[in-house]
Amino acid sequence: GAGVRASRTLSSGETILTVPRHLMIVDDELASSSDAVALDLPEPSPRDALAAWLPLEARDPASRWRPYLDALPVQLAELPMFRDEGDLAQLTGTAARACAAEENHHVHTTYGRLSPELRARISLADFAWGSAIVLSRAFRAPGADEPRIALIPLMDMFNHAFGDTMWRYHPAVGFEVSLERDVAIGEEVHFAYGIGSNAHLFAYYGFAVQGNTSNEAALLFDHPDDPVNRAAAHLMWRLPLEVRPRIRVGCMFDERFQRALSLARLHASGAAERACAVATGLTPVGDLPWLGAALEEAALDVLAAAARRALAELDELSSLATRTSPGLPRAWDRTCTIARDGERAVLEQIVEFTGIARALLDGRDPGRT
Repeated sequence: GAGVRASRTLSSGETILTVPRHLMIVDDELASSSDAVALDLPEPSPRDALAAWLPLEARDPASRWRPYLDALPVQLAELPMFRDEGDLAQLTGTAARACAAEENHHVHTTYGRLSPELRARISLADFAWGSAIVLSRAFRAPGADEPRIALIPLMDMFNHAFGDTMWRYHPAVGFEVSLERDVAIGEEVHFAYGIGSNAHLFAYYGFAVQGNTSNEAALLFDHPDDPVNRAAAHLMWRLPLEVRPRIRVGCMFDERFQRALSLARLHASGAAERACAVATGLTPVGDLPWLGAALEEAALDVLAAAARRALAELDELSSLATRTSPGLPRAWDRTCTIARDGERAVLEQIVEFTGIARALLDGRDPGRT
């Protein structure tokens, strides 16, 4: 429920916050803290180093960061990594659930790699709390030559939205936030967390944005009838053999969509097309190339079916949520609904795309298509 509001009328271009460099908590500078410990992480990432340091530093009453540590939330119940299976059931099969599962897996595997001495001082719950704080509040350290991350006191009090503020960094001054518009007294001021899908925003920050134009969804492919194609997908792209594969895509023709199209081409191919693919070779990133308009049309049908299959699953989830959460919805239920609706819009656009693309295949070479 925290946020930032104007205590007086503010003008566009006005600087509203300055954080000097020495007040930022940067991952590679933790040795200056009162609890300078060897984290014993093999090749620790900046994120993991901060996550392990935070619970240790929070116990030190004399920490130089005491005011900031006291202001951090004790619980982050809005994050999917802290919800039970009953709540997560509302996200089954979604890109949001997949993104949250990746973060949950990262926390558990990283904690297991800590030294026994460090695990004796930090419980899994401690490390999960530190990871959640870093996940939801850390910034890329401004002015750093390497990819460092930093906690910037006061900056993490802003809620997310575009168009209110901009920032700059100057070594002599620090991190500065200024306004992009006039703000009336009492009005909330936001800071943009960056462009991200609702799956990303949900897993990292615990919220979703209505009408997010950067959304993604998880296409649900069926098992191909040909076991050779199933084995090929596993060998080329490490897709599962036993369960139906899901591929997360957005509404742009990027590497992820290329991979989904490659899988659709494989599912639609037979022995002759596979022989042609072997002769032609994979693309530099390991995808199947164009193998003719006829196969491309069949592949678009596979893509559309994968999108419709995922849409049907979302409809079942919405029905489940209605039955299990009667009455006024909780904040969690509302967020899940926004996330599902955003993914539904992506899947509907993909179905529409396959119809438009099919009409462009006749008589055209792959470059023009």
